[in-house]
Amino acid sequence: MSCVSGCPGNRFAFLEESGTRIFPASLVRGKIKRGRRAACVVASCVEMADVLEGPRVRVAASQLPQYIGKAVCFVGRLEKIHPSGKFFFLSDGEGKTATIELMAPLEEEISGVIEVVGRVTNQVNVLCASYTQFREDKDTFDIALYNEAVKTIHEFPEYYPFATN
Repeated sequence: MSCVSGCPGNRFAFLEESGTRIFPASLVRGKIKRGRRAACVVASCVEMADVLEGPRVRVAASQLPQYIGKAVCFVGRLEKIHPSGKFFFLSDGEGKTATIELMAPLEEEISGVIEVVGRVTNQVNVLCASYTQFREDKDTFDIALYNEAVKTIHEFPEYYPFATN
């Protein structure tokens, strides 16, 4: 492991393992303690650390404007990668598109269904704190069915109290 980026004055750093996987790490008494997996270098370590630590609302693209400044989890199928590599576009089960913003260009090939954890910006983009590609080699992911589940969670918040805050 090697340090990719540190945040001066903060107690967080990012560690790189296997080339493109990045882990947020907190410095505790001079020792580095590995935290949750992240695959995007973020602007402010402290600001994005809470996205990975706390609960996140699962949302569809149409719900993003309601969660500006909040941590969210968005699942969609990759439609396009911006030529700069700092943005990619995912479509949800209704065919609506969300823009995913990265702090550093992609260094790996991505495709298929991707789950993104991040914070919704004022531009209604998702600032990526981490992403995970879903393997579809044996079974395909039914994104329309997933979208229906997200709608159900939001329709009945009394049964899913941590999923809609």
